[in-house]
Amino acid sequence: FKARPEICFHDPLAAALVFEPRICSYARGWIGVDIHDPHDKGTTRFMDDPRGPHLIADRVDPSRFFRHYFQTTAGNKSHR
Repeated sequence: FKARPEICFHDPLAAALVFEPRICSYARGWIGVDIHDPHDKGTTRFMDDPRGPHLIADRVDPSRFFRHYFQTTAGNKSHR
């Protein structure tokens, strides 16, 4: 990690949202996967639509996430 300029916390963010959904704001719309274009095959696309069936996290509050993350990972050290 020291060699990288940034780290993406995708899995911890998804897990944190189970317990603290206000870490993110959300958008409703349609999600689709391109299956035809040979250059973009497999690309996931989102189209914003308030009547759409899908809800995605579209913004993250980093300070809220890291506060939750470090409180959770610090845990109770007395079990060691």
